[in-house]
Amino acid sequence: MILRKLNCETDFSPIAGWIRSDREHAMWCGGRFSFPLERNDFLSVLEEHRKNTGDLPYMAQDEQGRAVGFFVLSSSPDTGSAMLKFVIVDSAIRGKGVGREMIRLAAELAFQDPRVRTLQLCVFAENPAALRCYQKAGFCLTGTDTNAFHFRGQLWSRCHMALSRPEQDLL
Repeated sequence: MILRKLNCETDFSPIAGWIRSDREHAMWCGGRFSFPLERNDFLSVLEEHRKNTGDLPYMAQDEQGRAVGFFVLSSSPDTGSAMLKFVIVDSAIRGKGVGREMIRLAAELAFQDPRVRTLQLCVFAENPAALRCYQKAGFCLTGTDTNAFHFRGQLWSRCHMALSRPEQDLL
C-alpha cells in the first residue's frame, strides 16, 4: 500500500461509492459533508479545512493502483500534535487489515515532522469496528464526549484517541 495526495478529478467517485447509507456517512464525517456526498461540497469543505488548518487529503492505494482508503491529515507542530480526520476505507474490503495498514502509514507520515509527538483522532463510540481498528493500530482512548452528536434521535458519544511517537524516534 502507498499513500498519495488526493486527486480531485479521479478520487471523488470511489470515496462516494464507499458510503452506503446515511448512518455510515454520519459515522464517517459527523455531518461535515452533505449526504449523499456531492463533489462540489466535498471539495469545498476540504479546501476550507486546508485554508483554516492546513489539512491535507490523502488516498491509500493498493499494489494494483486501486484506491482503498482516504483520510485527511492536519498537523500542528507548534503543539506537538497531528490529527487524522475523515478516515474511510473501501466498504468492500473493510475488516481485512487495510484500515490498520493505512493508519500505520498515516502515522509514519505524521511523525516525519520531528516536532509531532502525538497523532490524534476522534471516532464515535457507536462505531466499534473503527474503534477496534484504531486500537489495533496502537491508538489509546484519551477521553470521551458523551452525547456529542445527534443522529436520527440518537445521541452518539465521541471518543478521543491518541498514538504517541514511537520511543525510538524520541532518542
